[in-house]
Amino acid sequence: LGAVTEAHAGYEGELGEAGTWYVQAGPAFVAADGEDLETEFSGKVGAGYDISESVEVYAEYSWIGGEELGSGVKTGVTYRF
Repeated sequence: LGAVTEAHAGYEGELGEAGTWYVQAGPAFVAADGEDLETEFSGKVGAGYDISESVEVYAEYSWIGGEELGSGVKTGVTYRF
């Protein structure tokens, strides 16, 4: 177990009338149990699009790198009440 704390700076913008996009990057402080704190570089790029007044779909690609590169993809739907 451990924790990763990211200190990102980024930028976001519009995609047409109903969408947004963003990009962010910066240092990631990795604290694994029983090991010294490591600093790596991480970032995210993503977009969201409103398909109705209460429903948004989104996708995000993220990465973290040091000695090894790790990455992941997240997608989903958000419903606003």
